[in-house]
Amino acid sequence: MMPPTKNLVLRLHGACRQLLTAERSLGKQLCDLGSLWCFALLMVNTLCLVGCGGSGDGLAPVHGVVTLDGKPLTEGFVLVTPAEGKMAKGTIQADGAFVLGTDTNSDGVKIGTHPVSVIPPPAQEGMPISTTAKSLPQRYTNARTSGITVDVKPDADNELTLELFTHQQ
Repeated sequence: MMPPTKNLVLRLHGACRQLLTAERSLGKQLCDLGSLWCFALLMVNTLCLVGCGGSGDGLAPVHGVVTLDGKPLTEGFVLVTPAEGKMAKGTIQADGAFVLGTDTNSDGVKIGTHPVSVIPPPAQEGMPISTTAKSLPQRYTNARTSGITVDVKPDADNELTLELFTHQQ
């Protein structure tokens, strides 16, 4: 007859072996299930990215020209401020042309209708105030008072001509 301790050890050993076998089997099933879930999540993620089309962020390209009293504004910035989301900005070139961007210099503007403002370049210490800063009426520097809006449409040539005047028309 076997001592009770050895009998218990053998029983425990057998039970542990069964438990390990069951655990391996269950682990394999869970891993397979985990792989399936990972694959499904990856596919859903991919479909979301592909399904959005374009840049996937609701932006559309916008470009244009700014004039002040019929002449090109030669410096400054055009800002588009959506009610929600990021502001878009574009640097005004010497010929008055600009291209708007939200995250990069030219990735576009959020689709929809948004207020626009035009601001002069910032004053630099020790430099004279720019001609644009002197001549650009204050009302254009605030999106709420400028009276200018842009209607950004998807899949369109969103060209914006901003005709500004020193005296209200």
